[in-house]
Amino acid sequence: MAAVADERGQLVLVAGFAIAATFVVLALVLNGVIYAEGVGTRTTDVGERDALAAEDLAVAHVAATLPTSDEGSFEAAIESWAEQVLAHEVRSGATVDVEIVEIATDEAVIEVTYETAALTYRSGTIAVTSEGRR
Repeated sequence: MAAVADERGQLVLVAGFAIAATFVVLALVLNGVIYAEGVGTRTTDVGERDALAAEDLAVAHVAATLPTSDEGSFEAAIESWAEQVLAHEVRSGATVDVEIVEIATDEAVIEVTYETAALTYRSGTIAVTSEGRR
């Protein structure tokens, strides 16, 4: 009778260790899945798309504003637009600066600078006509 009780005790002990090992393995697998999901969904994008979108928006605005009658009203329209963009800058932490390099009758040359804490993007000179980029 004592031998049977000892075997049952050993069986309960081995079963307890098996259950504990199963929980440890399950926790490790679940932790690995959660970690892999987190790493898999990270992005390395530091704002390049936003910078290019801001550049396209600036070009579109300059193209729409270009047919104005004189240089002063054109620059005033660009400055007004820049003030409207300031509200976006406060919310997103990005600054967008449109510098007018040259203005002709039917064309303007601009440079767009987009800056965040992680990225500084300068477009270089962009020739813009009333139809868009030239």
